[in-house]
Amino acid sequence: MKKTYLYSEDKYSGQVVIVCESEEIEQHELLNPEQVQYLYDEPLYRTYMATCYTVKIYYHYEDVENRENNLLADWYTYDKNEANQLFKDALVFVK
Repeated sequence: MKKTYLYSEDKYSGQVVIVCESEEIEQHELLNPEQVQYLYDEPLYRTYMATCYTVKIYYHYEDVENRENNLLADWYTYDKNEANQLFKDALVFVK
């Protein structure tokens, strides 16, 4: 899911936009970290799906070709409460 919030728009900085995304990604967790030291053993992993929350801030968002060059900041987390705090921090950042 992707949500785009227009923070401001003027002739100098263009559109200042905060983009919040959430996506399901596959995570691999090592079951036995001590096993890594033995090269002849194949490590065992547990695979699970996790939600990754991303908050990005862009200026001149309307410039589609150079959008990635206009990235001011980006943060990501796997905790929904921390993602809400990151959005609040992004609002403070763009003030």
